[in-house]
Amino acid sequence: YIVMEYVDGPSFAQVIKRARECGAIDLRHLARLLAGASRGLHHAHHANDAQGRPLHIIHRDISPQNILITLD
Repeated sequence: YIVMEYVDGPSFAQVIKRARECGAIDLRHLARLLAGASRGLHHAHHANDAQGRPLHIIHRDISPQNILITLD
């Protein structure tokens, strides 16, 4: 089964689409968003339980539509 948390904000795909529509793509901003997503994936892939055993979390569908960005 799939477990998902509600995230109040757009997907990375929506941010890219809006930036293209406005003609104002800030590569520094997009790079920061991708760096944050990468940090989150690294944390999940190396997460351990309370006893220190690896949780073996794997995200199998990393795409712009699946990277959600909170507004805060």
